[in-house]
Amino acid sequence: NFPFLIVGSLKTLGGSNTEVDGGFFIPYSTLSRITKKNNLSTTIIASLADEEKSVQGKKFIKLFLETKYGEQGIDTYDAAQLISQSKEMWSSLSTVGIVLALITLISGGIGIMNVMLLSIAQRRKEIGLRKALGASDFVILLQFLYEAIIISLCGSIIGIFIGLFAGMQIAQIMNVTESVISAGPIIFSIIFS
Repeated sequence: NFPFLIVGSLKTLGGSNTEVDGGFFIPYSTLSRITKKNNLSTTIIASLADEEKSVQGKKFIKLFLETKYGEQGIDTYDAAQLISQSKEMWSSLSTVGIVLALITLISGGIGIMNVMLLSIAQRRKEIGLRKALGASDFVILLQFLYEAIIISLCGSIIGIFIGLFAGMQIAQIMNVTESVISAGPIIFSIIFS
């Protein structure tokens, strides 16, 4: 019911900014006239020139709005506060992810150990024959150790490719334009294996 003259358009941000992408900006004075007549719910985004004064700015804006419109239903949020809450949430999710990854790595290590024990049990004749031909215990140990390393490396490489593929698919589903893959956890998992 309110005609506006469009003077420009914003660049599409994507990701979690869908509210801004689908929104529009109007002058505060116009907003005041519309809300007074129609009792609408509104969101005001304020940007301060000096970020260090954001706490004071937040208090001033809240006080201004409360004196003008009354205390009912006015909430103010600081971007730094929202970012801090978001970081805390991602930090706790990251911790849970690390714990789950460690449990997976430990169970994978136990699996490799069981496969190697089974391999040794099934190849007793081969071990006996090699000992009869003069192989030392250390040489036989190295043979099984090399086999275990090859099995775990192959499993690690397959797991990395599956993880990277799954991560890219999840990022695509969540509409994240750029997914970050850090080398640290990948190297740690290979060494752990």
